[in-house]
Amino acid sequence: MKTKRTVLTTLFMSVLLMISACGYSQKNTTEIKIVTSAICGQCKDRIEGAFAYETGIKSAKLDLTTKILTVVYHPDKTDDKKIRTILNNLGYDADNTKANPTAYSKLPACCKKQDEPKR
Repeated sequence: MKTKRTVLTTLFMSVLLMISACGYSQKNTTEIKIVTSAICGQCKDRIEGAFAYETGIKSAKLDLTTKILTVVYHPDKTDDKKIRTILNNLGYDADNTKANPTAYSKLPACCKKQDEPKR
């Protein structure tokens, strides 16, 4: 009987530990909203897909109507400057920071700013 009780106690403690660890990771996040130069569904897929693999990023969602990227991240692993740099290196403006020109030139035509002069 004592062995069963020990196993149940250990199991219960393990579950409590997992729950508290999940709660900690949820609370230790920051949210940032960034105005982007994204235009279409390809932009959305490219941006959200790239952020899915970045260290410290919990989620990234782009609202194409407002062009606002909402990023939830762990501030002990990344910061808002790095997030903007990632966006710039994908070829998009991020608030007041401009897109990397080389990355921007590689974007499909539908992803480029509409107010650009035609050549």
